[in-house]
Amino acid sequence: MTSASSPRLLCIGHRGAMGHAPENTLGSVKAALALGVRHLEIDVYCVEGELLVFHDDRLERTTNGTGRIRDQSLSHLRSLDAGGGQQIPTLEEVCTEIAGKACLNIELKGPGTARPVARLINQLIARGWHHDCFLVSSFDHRQLAEMGQMEPRIKLGALLC
Repeated sequence: MTSASSPRLLCIGHRGAMGHAPENTLGSVKAALALGVRHLEIDVYCVEGELLVFHDDRLERTTNGTGRIRDQSLSHLRSLDAGGGQQIPTLEEVCTEIAGKACLNIELKGPGTARPVARLINQLIARGWHHDCFLVSSFDHRQLAEMGQMEPRIKLGALLC
């Protein structure tokens, strides 16, 4: 039993619900939402101007592909099996799936992600999302600084090793 003064547990679905479905896939996001998760953390790379939800620098661990994600074409990446027959989703697809049901922590992976993420967040805010529903985090603090300049209302999280 909790009282009004008791702290609430914050449950964040890491890469969706990675223990219930392949990580960073739409299936993982759907599983997290079905479990009642109100905050999701996902990882984003920018490839050929498209924001792809993927964690690793390399493809081998979670897909049937090989090599570095940044060395592949967008069409090749979208053709890979990311687990259970699912493809690597775009950030737009993940946001469509979430559709106001949860808040989103977007971890910027790789160079050139801040600007397109800021543009997409602004589009989502124009569609009714609230800026408090986003946290943008990264180990690349230059990307975070760029994000903060472009969209100062968005919360930022500096990640450290």
